[in-house]
Amino acid sequence: MKNYRNLVPIVLILLMVVSIYTVFSDALSQKKEIDKKIEQAENCISQELYDKAAGIYEEIISKDNQQSYYLRMIDVYFTAGDLYNSEEWCERALEDYPKSVKVYERLINIYIADKEYEDAFVILAECDGKKLDSKTIEEYRKQLEFTYFEKGKTFDIVEQPSSGYAAVQKKGKWGLANFKGTLVVSPTFDEIGYFANGMVPVLSNNAWYMMNESGDFI
Repeated sequence: MKNYRNLVPIVLILLMVVSIYTVFSDALSQKKEIDKKIEQAENCISQELYDKAAGIYEEIISKDNQQSYYLRMIDVYFTAGDLYNSEEWCERALEDYPKSVKVYERLINIYIADKEYEDAFVILAECDGKKLDSKTIEEYRKQLEFTYFEKGKTFDIVEQPSSGYAAVQKKGKWGLANFKGTLVVSPTFDEIGYFANGMVPVLSNNAWYMMNESGDFI
């Protein structure tokens, strides 16, 4: 009986070793399988078989949702010109990686490519709220502000757009511009709010008024 007791620790150690080996072996086997699928997907991309490549990467992500696989999936669709699915995979990636700067960079770029400028500004604001920043994000911010509002040339300050318009300041006075940088309300007001429901609040001579996009008081 005493000999059996002495064998118990040895058996437990052996079981632990077998268990560790099994886990390691399974992980190694899965990695080899994934590496093989990545090679297949990249081969498809080189042949411009983007849908097939995306299908392979989706299978990979279902087994191992590493951020790098999400990013590759997003890039595959973007390269194929499929901005809808590229955006969808950005959203899915953010569910698993809500503070991923790389995913946000791609999402902003998708909106710019799709000319969804207001959505791009909203994502920039979301990045600001999460304190996410990168050189690429700042380049996109400048691209939006300078390209669509000519900041520094036409306007001194450009606020975050709302419902298709942005408050802009010139020489200390505020007005309203659309996404082409065209003024729809001349910068003659002391303050201006966000445009919503067809109206924008403006401050003039210490009194607030509601104005429409044509510049008429309501």
